[in-house]
Amino acid sequence: MHMDNSETKIKDLDLEVRVLRKNNTMYKEHMKELEGKITRLMAVDEAHKNINGLLRARLKRMEVANKDLRELNENKEELLEDLYDV
Repeated sequence: MHMDNSETKIKDLDLEVRVLRKNNTMYKEHMKELEGKITRLMAVDEAHKNINGLLRARLKRMEVANKDLRELNENKEELLEDLYDV
């Protein structure tokens, strides 16, 4: 017994539906994995922002301390020059 054309189309469509369902399931799993990665990366980004803020504050304090030390050194050099210029 030969299948008629409509039975063949039904079988083809049934196969296509199964393939599409499988693809949909795989897509959903992949999306879930990506959402997990995004969540982890956002947490890392937030931690980096916090560390960056702390490093900027520390750098600013070091720049001020360096400037103060440079000025102190310049003052000492001027004092030494004044002492030996007499």
